[in-house]
Amino acid sequence: MNNTKIKYIHVQDKIYAVSYISFTKSTIIAYETKLQFVAVPPDEVFALSEVGDFGVKLVNFGGKRSKIVDFRAWSGAKRA
Repeated sequence: MNNTKIKYIHVQDKIYAVSYISFTKSTIIAYETKLQFVAVPPDEVFALSEVGDFGVKLVNFGGKRSKIVDFRAWSGAKRA
């Protein structure tokens, strides 16, 4: 259940809908959407870097999961 303002995560050109968030476990699970940036309220969309203290699981279309445990390491690898 997600009763926070963190409704969506944006990663590069994709928007993921947050389906689960736990502050005690520092975990977020989000599913890829076909939404455009203009279709969601700006105060509900957070960049991946803004939730970097959480372990994030992103589920792409087709059910493929990407698990980002350490944001700093993932971010550094993307820049390389």
